[in-house]
Amino acid sequence: EIDHRTRLVESQLCETLNVSRTPLREALVRLHADGMLERRPDGYYPVALDIPGVRDLYELRITIELRGITRILETDELHYDKDRLSALRAEWLDLKASPPPPDGDMVLRDESFHLELCAASGNKAMVATLDNLNRRIRL
Repeated sequence: EIDHRTRLVESQLCETLNVSRTPLREALVRLHADGMLERRPDGYYPVALDIPGVRDLYELRITIELRGITRILETDELHYDKDRLSALRAEWLDLKASPPPPDGDMVLRDESFHLELCAASGNKAMVATLDNLNRRIRL
């Protein structure tokens, strides 16, 4: 809701969000680390929409997902969590049988699908990175 040209003023944000400066500063630092805020000499600003950057994030998402698959195929020591995959399959078969109305929730369902698929491969770091990518894409 905040334009990318608007400087985020701590005192105003604290008042609007009814929080003290310490948690607000921690949140700003984390949002900056996640690529959602830009730090300039005079403060933080929301990051502007960058279509080529979003394409790059989707490419990285595909790379992580493919690696989640290939790491299982490369060795007999790793295995997919079959119960997790079965539950995911059942969920999407239910959605196919009874499609929900088209709305913004489908984007979240899609993200959840990709996260669950990655989680079934057993690499928690990949899941955390994928979750971060999804948040940045959603921006």
